[in-house]
Amino acid sequence: MKKHFYTFFTIKFFKRYVFIFFTLGMFCLSFYLMYKDVKKNTIQEFNKEQLILAKTASQGISSFWDNYQSSLSYIVKQNDIIHFTENGKTSMKYFYDNHKSVIKAITKVDNKGIIEHTYPINKAAIGKDISNQEHVKETLATKKPVISDVFMSVQGYYAIAMHVPIFDKTKYMGSLAILIPIDKMGELFLDNIKSNKKGLAWLITENYTEVYCTHKEHQGKSIFETTNNDKHTLKLLDKIKNYKSGTGKITHQNTLRLNDNSEEMYVVYYHVLHGNTFWTILISYQESEVYLALSNFRSRLIKILILLFIAISYYFYSLVKARNVLREESKRKKAEKLLRESNERFHSFMENTPIYAYIKDSAHNYIYQNKNIDTVTAQKELKELFDEATTKKLKEADLKILSGKQENVEFNFSVVLYGKTKWLKNLKFKIKTANNKNAVGGVVLDITELKNYEKELEENKLNLESLVNKRTKALKNANIKLEKLYEELKNQKEEVEITLTTLKETQSRLVASEKMASLGVLTAGVSHEINNPLQYLTGIHYGLVDYFEKYGSKDKHTTDLLLTSTETAITRISSIVKGLNQFSNDTNVIDNNCNIHSIINNCLAVLSNQTSSKIIFNKQYDSQELLIKGKSNKLHQVFINILLNAIQSILNTGTITIKTHKNKEAVFIEIIDTGCGIMKQDLPKIIEPFFTTKDPGKGIGLGLSIAYTIIQDHKGYIDFESEINQGTKIKITLPIKAKN
Repeated sequence: MKKHFYTFFTIKFFKRYVFIFFTLGMFCLSFYLMYKDVKKNTIQEFNKEQLILAKTASQGISSFWDNYQSSLSYIVKQNDIIHFTENGKTSMKYFYDNHKSVIKAITKVDNKGIIEHTYPINKAAIGKDISNQEHVKETLATKKPVISDVFMSVQGYYAIAMHVPIFDKTKYMGSLAILIPIDKMGELFLDNIKSNKKGLAWLITENYTEVYCTHKEHQGKSIFETTNNDKHTLKLLDKIKNYKSGTGKITHQNTLRLNDNSEEMYVVYYHVLHGNTFWTILISYQESEVYLALSNFRSRLIKILILLFIAISYYFYSLVKARNVLREESKRKKAEKLLRESNERFHSFMENTPIYAYIKDSAHNYIYQNKNIDTVTAQKELKELFDEATTKKLKEADLKILSGKQENVEFNFSVVLYGKTKWLKNLKFKIKTANNKNAVGGVVLDITELKNYEKELEENKLNLESLVNKRTKALKNANIKLEKLYEELKNQKEEVEITLTTLKETQSRLVASEKMASLGVLTAGVSHEINNPLQYLTGIHYGLVDYFEKYGSKDKHTTDLLLTSTETAITRISSIVKGLNQFSNDTNVIDNNCNIHSIINNCLAVLSNQTSSKIIFNKQYDSQELLIKGKSNKLHQVFINILLNAIQSILNTGTITIKTHKNKEAVFIEIIDTGCGIMKQDLPKIIEPFFTTKDPGKGIGLGLSIAYTIIQDHKGYIDFESEINQGTKIKITLPIKAKN
């Protein structure tokens, strides 16, 4: 009996309690796996967030180097930089002044790797041979833009350099470089990245040198040194070498002391590609930060496990559904968020719609009204306006909708406001409330104007038919007359358009001719008046030269300087008089030999008082003389107008480039300025007479129109290219031989 009882008890205990503990163990394992999965997903989300920050910083750094490479590539094409004149040094100073918040210095290096000039000026650095620096070696070897690793500059600080080569056509002339302190890159792109309280953000080069780190003493050091060749670091660096982005672990020292505390951290990395090299952005965070994010979730799991352990004999099956409960909780939160956003959109729409809207419950009470009730009724409540019949009609419509007999009801009614009748359209429709009960939704539209239009339309309709019959006969007769008149007007319009076109062209030519005639008379008189005293001064100059050669001088150096200055001034005045005389050389013959280079130089001499020292003229003339058949004085007028426009378009500093070349049939001239430019919609109008973009009093709009006409008379072509704040390019083509 005892043995049978023991056997029964053992079997019953095993079935009841062992299965319960087995089930509890399975639930614990399930929750552990679920917690591990959540932890893994959380770490992945952390990594994604840090990777987005790293990508953003990477794009910023790449754009930073691309912008500076583009700027330097533009500067190195200037003749003053290529041949390194004083103006070239001034350009370097201007560039530094505009970027000194970022760059530390700008340096010109010759084709042998020797520093020619640096700004801010560092006399100790000028003349130093830096050809042994790795990035300079690479520039000399490849003749391409190079970004350096971190190095100690000759100015005495750790920096990163960008070298852009300088070419005179195909000849290598050296390079132009900027120096950026290594901590500046971090300040610009990484200072704002802070993944958490103890996380780090730093930047390393392709050779694993730390360009930027939160711990300043790490900057300029190898990451092997700052991590003491930690095994995690070696694995991470191997990944960085082979993959553009990824994750890993690192043990990072807070200082360079070996006994300093260090801790293992997760890290996300992303490459920054630029030119000949790449850098890597790293962002780290502690594993404890992940645990902190999971602490609420972990506490909830522990509580659930305790409750399940206590009630496992009755509710052990609920553990199987625990994961589903968590999923439903997440779905519920998403649904609540979507519902909240939907409610916000609904309220925003209803409050901003220009019509009055409302909702009534099953007891005919208003549960919602938007703020536009006053725009429809000028009252606070509709019920104050309705008569008994309208009120009854509204209630009947509500009952039909609430009972489900009708889905929607539409009717019009009128109310009297301040002695005037106002018509309203009421649209009612069925909606469901939160407790799944029927409710009435509705909108009220003011249709008073529509009703008034309908009334007027009905009244006008009665008179329209008789009026149409009378007018139809009159219109038939009028149409016949109008057709004849239309033909006459059409013919007259064509004649007027031809006359206006001819008149405008004649007016432009007359103005140009009168302008040139007046200019010729004026310049002939001025040249004559200047030539008389000029010849007198020339005689005095040569008399003084003979005198001092014969009798000598106590201060020969000063005397020679004064005589040379006097001769230069006389030569300058003569060239200006010669240029002015070209405008008085009036001729209608288009078969004269015209030297394009001489004409342009004459025009520049005449316009010398219009230019400032900040405007640079870059003459890129063909090596041969450009001789064509044409009118010399007219061509002078063309280039005077075009060069004057270019000068006036440059407000402060700028460059005017003049290029010439030829082939067997024609010569080609390009005049390019760096001025304010012309809007695209105005380009087709600039050759029209009297069209101008200048302020009143600064031009009448005939310059380019006259130039265009003269070029056409010479059987040539003129083209314009311009954009606002991008300057203007004018291309002129003139045949070498006059065409009939």
